[in-house]
Amino acid sequence: MSLKPGDRVQFHLDKSNRLVVTPIDSEWLKTLDEVLGSMSGMWDGFDLRKEREEWDSKYF
Repeated sequence: MSLKPGDRVQFHLDKSNRLVVTPIDSEWLKTLDEVLGSMSGMWDGFDLRKEREEWDSKYF
């Protein structure tokens, strides 16, 4: 992605405290907004510990 003079941007810090510059009108950002939250509840009842134990017992 490349920015041009006059592009509208927004700034935020990520989890590593790095400054992230994002174009406000970017097409991928619009698509991301549509996807975010679309699968809420998908992992309800998922037991990561149980899954890891089963995988470890099969392969280690």
